[in-house]
Amino acid sequence: MTVNELMKLLQDLDEDGQGDLEVVIDNQPITLVTRLPGFYDGCYWRVCNKKGEGGFPRIEICANKAKLLIQAHREGPAMFVEDNPNTEVYYDSEYTFDHWDRYIEKARLKGMIYEVNNMREEWDD
Repeated sequence: MTVNELMKLLQDLDEDGQGDLEVVIDNQPITLVTRLPGFYDGCYWRVCNKKGEGGFPRIEICANKAKLLIQAHREGPAMFVEDNPNTEVYYDSEYTFDHWDRYIEKARLKGMIYEVNNMREEWDD
C-alpha cells in the first residue's frame, strides 16, 4: 500500500472529516512512523492490486525501494503502566474500568516496587 492509498483509505473511513478518529494496529497505539530503506531489517513484500500472469494475485518482494514503517506499541496498557507507574489512566466507561482497573493497578504496584528496588541499589552503591 502506498502513502497515497493509505491516506485516501483513512480519509474515507473518517466519516465526520475531523481527523480525530483513533488509528491503532491490533488494538495497540502507534508509537513510531518512520521512513526506512527497503532492505532495512529484511526485505518487505506487498500485494499488488493488479493481477499477474494467468490472472492470479501478484506479490512483490522489495529491497531497492524506500518503505514507511508504522509500528505499534507491542505490549498492552498494563505493561506500559508497569514501565511508567505514574501514568494517569482514564477509563471512558464503566466497562473499561471493570475490565482493566485490576490489571492496571497490579502493574502500577509492580512498577513502583521495581523503582524502589532500583533506588535501594543506588543507595547501596
